[in-house]
Amino acid sequence: MSSQSDRASMRGQLSPVGILIGIIGCAIITASSVYTALKVGSLPWPTIFTSITALIIALVSVATGLGA
Repeated sequence: MSSQSDRASMRGQLSPVGILIGIIGCAIITASSVYTALKVGSLPWPTIFTSITALIIALVSVATGLGA
């Protein structure tokens, strides 16, 4: 029964707008990683930048009450 209640609680968590934002963000991150890897030869920097940016956005959303 736990799996049914888990599925029911997750149903409202993922919206089409959220999926679209995720796809666009993924494309931007992938493009910047490929560009940096080809141009500079260093792949980790865009990933580190993205992680820091995501952490800041999550902290701001929690602090403002929007939730993360």
